[in-house]
Formats: sequence, C-alpha cells, structure tokens
Amino acid sequence: MRLLAMMLALFAAPAWSLSCMRPDLVEAFKEVQADSAEWVIVRGRFSFDESRLPEPMSGKDTTLPARIDGKALSRKGFTTPFADDVSVHVTCSGPWCGTLGAGVSYIAFLRKTGDDYTTVASACPSSLFFHAGKPAEKALTACLRGRCPEGRDRP
Repeated sequence: MRLLAMMLALFAAPAWSLSCMRPDLVEAFKEVQADSAEWVIVRGRFSFDESRLPEPMSGKDTTLPARIDGKALSRKGFTTPFADDVSVHVTCSGPWCGTLGAGVSYIAFLRKTGDDYTTVASACPSSLFFHAGKPAEKALTACLRGRCPEGRDRP
C-alpha cells in the first residue's frame, strides 16, 4: 500500500518542461532596432562574482553587477573597443534560470539608459547569446548595414 501511495505521488507531480525557440541573433537585432531605446551590441567576455548567480532550480530572478570587455558592433564589424559596467538581469522561468559564465565569449545586446547598460540572461536567450563565431558576426554586420540575411543564409 505504501509503495502504491509513493507511485501515485510521483506520477501526480506536475511535469515541467521548458520549450524555447531556437536562439536567433537576426531576430534579436530586428527587435532592438524597432525599439526606441538605444542599444549597443558587443562581442565580449563578462567578469562578475559567479556566487551571486541564482541557484539552479531556485526560480529567483537576480540582478548582478558585471563588466564586459570586448568589441562593439560597427558598420565594419565588431571593431570598436568596448569596456564598461553592466547590470545583468538573470531571469527564471519556473525552475529554469538564465546562465552566464565569467570569461565566456558572448554576443550581448546591451540597452543603454543614460550612462548605464543592462542586459538579460534568460532561460530562453533573447539578448545574451554564446558567441557563435564569424557567421554570426557577419550576419549582424549585414543587419547593421540594412541587409539582414534571410532563410538559409542566417547563422
């Protein structure tokens, strides 16, 4: 009887799953371009106190101070030196939280408000992406020039 009760409890628990769209840098570019806010796109590495990241499965959103060092996107590509402080909002969707690694190369969409920059590390990436190499860089440069790749030409 006890075994039956445990099995019922196990199968009665909610099934959790997270379904994200495939991360798409071109769509992210189009979204920030349509926004009235000022945005900077940076290829770089973050430094921050990793102990401040939310615990896995905590479901608790966190804002942490960080620094990003790298290159900002220009019409010639990622050529403009960029180093500044950034607030990173790490958001959670149920038990899944965004991830961020110190020293890992990212393409970050940074929203500029006054002298401050912010970005979001979410469970489903929308403004912070693992660096996807030269094809991603070329696609974003083309977008900045007004010719975003479509279909199979997208990274």
